[in-house]
Amino acid sequence: MLDLLSLTKIDISVLVLVAGAIFYYFGRLIADTHVEQPNKPASYVTGFVFVVFFIVVPSIFVYYLQNYLRWIPLIVLILLQIVFFSLLWWTTRIYEYFWKHSLLETFQDAYQKKFEEIKQSDTHLGSFLRNYEDTIKKTLGDPLSFFIRTMELTRRVSSNYLFLILASFLSILSIKQAIRENSIVFAVTSSILAFFIFTMIALVYGFSTAYYPPAVIYLRDGEILRGKLLKFGDFVYLLDEDRKVKVFVNKQEIKYLEESLFKNQWPENQSKSNKDLTSI
Repeated sequence: MLDLLSLTKIDISVLVLVAGAIFYYFGRLIADTHVEQPNKPASYVTGFVFVVFFIVVPSIFVYYLQNYLRWIPLIVLILLQIVFFSLLWWTTRIYEYFWKHSLLETFQDAYQKKFEEIKQSDTHLGSFLRNYEDTIKKTLGDPLSFFIRTMELTRRVSSNYLFLILASFLSILSIKQAIRENSIVFAVTSSILAFFIFTMIALVYGFSTAYYPPAVIYLRDGEILRGKLLKFGDFVYLLDEDRKVKVFVNKQEIKYLEESLFKNQWPENQSKSNKDLTSI
């Protein structure tokens, strides 16, 4: 254990700087997934809470359970890290493209078009799909529906707090095992994987707690914009789901903004959820 009494003022200063950088890094990652533009103090607090729950707490579990888990081969722990990283990375893609940017319908249309092209093509795969399409649907159901159900299941499982803590626990345990076995290669490999896993955990945690409300923006020139609010700060990012485009608006051009307080419901009139952007 670290002997705090033996630390010099320089050591303490370095620890404070490193801790601050870590808090800010994770706090900013989480804040960037949310609509609100973060400030530095809020990012530090968010990062501190994240580090306590998803790094410190799993580290305590590792400290008390490591002697009971020595039987697990180090290579198995590293392979598990790769599996967890892959699941978490895929979950961030699901949140980013299918949830935040509402591209599921676009994906479905592109899939159907591509599927028909392949099925009509003069290839082995096209022939296979023409001959066995009905059998595949009877066995697995519609491939697109099966993919969407699998994607949603992956998102739900990977966003579960116990899953995220387990991913952190295994990463810390892997580093600990590599250090105990004096394996520099595995220690470096495990540490790099752990860094990316912690990053993915922060992003998944951020997305799972984010909400992108329907909003109506009234510009000073009289134009009215409607869409999903992705971010507001110096610029407001609005997703026009009908045209599938992002609209970037300077906040100085906005008269006022109506933001829904309810999921998937549009503001009914300007008296509800009226947000004055001059204070942002």
